[in-house]
Amino acid sequence: MAYEISYSPQENHRYPIFRPRKKLSKWLLGVVLAAVTAFVEDVRQGVSIPDAFQTFCREIVKDVEVPKNAD
Repeated sequence: MAYEISYSPQENHRYPIFRPRKKLSKWLLGVVLAAVTAFVEDVRQGVSIPDAFQTFCREIVKDVEVPKNAD
């Protein structure tokens, strides 16, 4: 036996619908792809793997924006 729960419209803010952010994932994919490309290029040029990995991490952190609090 099936049943359905329905909430009034004024209650919708209590139960938000999760919607994945497609824009963010495409943006993140682009940033990671650029960082991986730089990592591979550094290794091919003879940079040590720890140094290339450090550059990889810095590329990702550089492109990430930290949201400002509204406080």
